[in-house]
Amino acid sequence: MAESARHAAGRALPSRPMVRGERIHPLGRDFVAVRTGVPVVVVDLWRPVPFTRLAVSVADAEQAAEALRRRSRR
Repeated sequence: MAESARHAAGRALPSRPMVRGERIHPLGRDFVAVRTGVPVVVVDLWRPVPFTRLAVSVADAEQAAEALRRRSRR
C-alpha cells in the first residue's frame, strides 16, 4: 500500500488560522502556506527544485495564477 501524505515540518497557530510548512507524499514534498478563508494558488513544479508542488494563499488567486501562466510561457 502506498504511503499517505504526512506533514514534515510546519505549524498552525490558533490565533492566526494559517498552516505553513511541508507535506510529504509518495510523489515528493509540497510546500504550503495557506490561510483559512483565503483563496489558494497551487503550482506544480518540475525538477530539479526540491518541491513537487507549491500551495500559497493569496488575496486574488485568479490574478496570481494568470501572472504565473504568463511568466511560464516565456
